[in-house]
Amino acid sequence: MVTWIRALCLNLPTDLAAGIFAGALTSTPALAAAAESFSGSASGVSIGYGIAYPVGAVGVVLFIQALPKVLKYDLDAIATSHGESASNEDEVSNALVEVTSQNLFGKNIATSAITRFNACQVSRVFKQDHFVPIQYDDCYSKGQLLLLVGKQKEIDLAIDFLGVRSHEPVFLDAENERRKLLVTDRTLAGKSLLELAPLKNHGIVITKISRLGITFVPGNETVIEVNDQITAVGKDVDLENFAKALGHRSSAIDTTDLLSLTVGLSLGIILGLTPLSLPGGKPITLGLAGGPLMVALLLGHYGKIGNIVGHIPRPARMLLQEIGLVFFLTHAGICGGVAFF
Repeated sequence: MVTWIRALCLNLPTDLAAGIFAGALTSTPALAAAAESFSGSASGVSIGYGIAYPVGAVGVVLFIQALPKVLKYDLDAIATSHGESASNEDEVSNALVEVTSQNLFGKNIATSAITRFNACQVSRVFKQDHFVPIQYDDCYSKGQLLLLVGKQKEIDLAIDFLGVRSHEPVFLDAENERRKLLVTDRTLAGKSLLELAPLKNHGIVITKISRLGITFVPGNETVIEVNDQITAVGKDVDLENFAKALGHRSSAIDTTDLLSLTVGLSLGIILGLTPLSLPGGKPITLGLAGGPLMVALLLGHYGKIGNIVGHIPRPARMLLQEIGLVFFLTHAGICGGVAFF
C-alpha cells in the first residue's frame, strides 16, 4: 500500500515501483513475480530492484544493530543464555541409570511404562562386565545398570522412574553394535514404531532418527518415513537383518530422487501458470516463483505424497538453491543493466 501511494504521488512507472518494492524487502520471489507480470517491460523491475536492494539490505543491518542499543539490550548475553538452555534441553545424550524401584523388579523392560516416554529409549543393559544391546525378554532387576538415550528433560524423568543416576566407569562397545541405516522400503512409510516393533520383531532398538537435517529420539507413536536415517542398536546379525527389512543402501543416503524432483517442479510450474479468476478483475497466476513454492511447502510438510518424496539431501538442496539464485539474478541484471545505464 505504501509503495502504491508513493508511486502515485511521485508519478513512478508501475514496473519501476514494483521493482523498488521487491528490492526494499530484499525479496527475490517478489522480483520473479513482478518480472513475469511485466514481461514486456521487465527492465524497469530490474532497475527498481537494483536501486532499492542495497538500501533494504543495509537498512536492516543498521536497524538490528541500533535498536538493541536504544532499548539497552545485551544481545550476546541473551543469545548465550538462550542457546545454553535450548541446547541442554534439546540435545540428545546418554545417561547411565541404576534400577532401584522395587515396583519394576521382574517386569519386562520392552513392555514397561518406560516405552511411553516421548524422547527416551533404553538402548543397552549391563551384563557380564560389559554393556550389550537390550533384548526383548530382558527384565528389570535390583541394581541393574541401563544405558538411556534421549533428550535431557526426558532422561531426568526416566531416571526418577527407574531409580538413580549411576557414575560407574563402564566399557561401551558402541561402534560394533550401532549402525546408521536409511529407510528406502516404501511399504514401511506411515508405520509407527509401535506397529513396526523393532525390538520384538528384529531384536534392535531405534535410538535416533534424522529427518530433513533434524535429529530426534523416537517414541512409540513416531511414524517412519522414506529417507529417514535411523540409528539402530543391536547385535551384528540383527542389524544386518533389520537393514534388509528397511531396504538400506548406503549409497542412497546422499542420493536425490530425480523423479520426485522433476514431478514436483512440473506440478509447481503447472500450478504457477494456472489462471486464478478474481471477481471483477483480470485472472492472476502464482507464477514460476509462487507455484513451485506452494508445491514445495506441501511436499515438505507431508514428506511424501503417493510416490513423490519431498526429501532432497542438504548438499543437493544448497547447490540447487545457489545455482538457481545466481542464474536468476544474472538474467535479471543483464535484462536491466542496459536500461539502467
